[in-house]
Amino acid sequence: MKNQVPIKSKTGVDLLYNQTIMAILFVTVIAVPLFYDVRLYSVFDLSKITILYLLIFAIVIIWTLKTLTICWSDTKQADPVQGVVREGKDERSGIFGWNYTSFRYAKPLRLPIVAFVLVSTLTTLFSISPSMSLFGTYKRYDGLVSTVVYVILFYAVVHFIERKRVGVFLDVIISTASIAAVYGILQHFGVDIFQWSTDFGFGIRVSSTFGHPAFFSAYLIMVIPLVLVKVFSRKNRYQTALYLAILALLLIAFYYTKTRAAFLGLSISLIFFFSLIGKRTLLTDKIKTAVTVSILIGISISLNISDSSSVIGRFAQDVHPVQGKDSNLAEAKVGYTDRLGGTMFMRVFQYLTGVEIIKDYPVLGIGVDTLGMIYPQYLAKVYKKRGEHRNFENQNRIHNDILDMAVSRGLLGLAVYVWFIYAYARMVWRGYREADDKNKILITGLCTGCFAYFIQNQFSFGHIPIITMIWFLVGLSVIACTPRSSLSNEVIGEIKTGIHLQSDNRERVARRGTALRSERLTKSILCAGIVAFMVVLVIGTLTCYKADMYFSKARKLLKRNSTIEAIENYELAARYNPFEINYRNVLNEIYLKMAAVTLNKKREREKKGLPESFSHKQATLWLDNTILGALEVQNLYPKDYRSAFTLGQAYHTLGHISGKDYSLEAIPYYQKAATLYPFKQEIHYKLAQLYDETGQSEKAIDELNEAIRFVPAEPSLHMNLAKVLMKGKKYAAARKSCNRILELEGDKDGKCKQVAEEILLFLDKKETLKTIPASKETNNADSVW
Repeated sequence: MKNQVPIKSKTGVDLLYNQTIMAILFVTVIAVPLFYDVRLYSVFDLSKITILYLLIFAIVIIWTLKTLTICWSDTKQADPVQGVVREGKDERSGIFGWNYTSFRYAKPLRLPIVAFVLVSTLTTLFSISPSMSLFGTYKRYDGLVSTVVYVILFYAVVHFIERKRVGVFLDVIISTASIAAVYGILQHFGVDIFQWSTDFGFGIRVSSTFGHPAFFSAYLIMVIPLVLVKVFSRKNRYQTALYLAILALLLIAFYYTKTRAAFLGLSISLIFFFSLIGKRTLLTDKIKTAVTVSILIGISISLNISDSSSVIGRFAQDVHPVQGKDSNLAEAKVGYTDRLGGTMFMRVFQYLTGVEIIKDYPVLGIGVDTLGMIYPQYLAKVYKKRGEHRNFENQNRIHNDILDMAVSRGLLGLAVYVWFIYAYARMVWRGYREADDKNKILITGLCTGCFAYFIQNQFSFGHIPIITMIWFLVGLSVIACTPRSSLSNEVIGEIKTGIHLQSDNRERVARRGTALRSERLTKSILCAGIVAFMVVLVIGTLTCYKADMYFSKARKLLKRNSTIEAIENYELAARYNPFEINYRNVLNEIYLKMAAVTLNKKREREKKGLPESFSHKQATLWLDNTILGALEVQNLYPKDYRSAFTLGQAYHTLGHISGKDYSLEAIPYYQKAATLYPFKQEIHYKLAQLYDETGQSEKAIDELNEAIRFVPAEPSLHMNLAKVLMKGKKYAAARKSCNRILELEGDKDGKCKQVAEEILLFLDKKETLKTIPASKETNNADSVW
């Protein structure tokens, strides 16, 4: 009997599994960009990552159940003795199927992707905050868990989407982008169901369903090349006209975002697209080409040429003569970036800060999604070197993909990332050379979308919907560039080889039967474990979702002065998601404020001669809750400045009301917070206050000077410095601080200038009389804080 090659037999159950997963992939393409939930505080972020997680976990569960069904189905096994492999269900299609088919389909990229996951795992293990690297920081969610989810999505795309369905997926992506674009254009004209803030600087900038113009624009520049694929692939003029109209729609929405990074990405990627698509395609229908180019150029010019707040205008407005520094002051240093402003200024210092971090964490980086914990202290070092002090804004991403990869995953992670880019480019180039004209257009469009994302990411960063899209495009690129027939022939060849090797060994057949039963049992246990784990992840994901709903509700209650009810909801949020640092920090800060409110009420009752009641005990109880909660955060996230600062304040206040000296507990936490976040003047102010209270006036002066270095134009800092200097009888330095106050603006109620004038008047009298009664001097120097 002749050898028979196994034929992939799709039974009803097999088709049902495949079609269900295909349907989930369709939903993923639509839901992740468009879905958001206004009941959450993280409206656009947690909602999107939650829907993505639930959909991918569902895919894994169904894929696993399919494997289990295949594993225990009644199928006639190969009879190596007779050299026959009979038809049956294709075990290769399961998640643990023969030769791991999806892994084979992704052959051009499989090693770089596996290496990327391994490096991400290593960086998480050795992260400065492993918990945060595992789950991701609040509103970004780019930890190890999300990385694994994106990779699963990629393999699901490669495995389940057939070549003939790629065009359908492109249509779904384009339709989704069109819906988002219409919403964005309506936002531009003030039409929206919800009253979002569209003021991201430089006039109205639309964000559609993405929450930020940068994310919306990045998504659009990946979809526009797909529209061009449809335009140049269609023969029907009505279909072509429809896609040209969609192209115009997406372009208009794109320019309403006024995003420079995406503008560069789109401009460079379009040049790439038209260069690669070839003259023959462009000249086949000259009218179509002319109309397409006219739309691209016409809309670009019309929405930029006369609007100073356009994307082109934004480039010009961030480059200006020296300004923004306190140049009236002789001692002010002028940094080399003084001709830059806005986000250009911010990006330059991000890059410089990133280089400094890489020097200290060269191999594996600081860990994924942990930049916000150490960025301020490294930026402070860069500012000090460069003589800068303007425009501090904490960052949890370096706005450059290459640098961010090196910072978060180290040079090892960067090397793997470059390897992945090279493998992708090599795969695309080979596929492009071997493809016919129609497939060349498809491959060009897919890789152009990826290229646009890569370009814009050198000045921005990825987010949930656009990272989801890039993994989709990479998966579709694998399908377009790697014909399944070649893989099928490879598999068939290996099966024939296996049959030949087994055809004359009956003893091996018996052993194979025993091994097959053992293999089935092992697979069943693994599948059951995977399903159980996915169920746990689904429950955990929904629990985190519920936690954010409580957090959002608590904030609304707090605004309505329903403090106790708000605290209950904050506590529920922290209980449902104990790993979310933001929930716990806000709760601890409210505990601290409640202690302060209780103490203020106590003072008011004492002034009125009323009994103290339980206010002292209540304040102590609030402080105990604060300390306990903040210590838990510090144990989980040692590099969190907010919990350290909260602990410093709690011990400081506890010392005031208990009469005991808690300075030894408070000072180290204040110092830690000041080191981790040097730009927060309140930390320096509180630490200086405690130094002064404990008789360490020199340290108090140093701390206030440190705060002034970062915020030189804040009058209250100079006022407190002048008071401490007066208390220490450093009159010349006090006079200098008072003169500085009079030069500064920003003293809204005029209190600082009033104090400065009083101190200067006092010093003038001292110089005139040469002697000052001790009692008068004390009155002016007391009550510093």
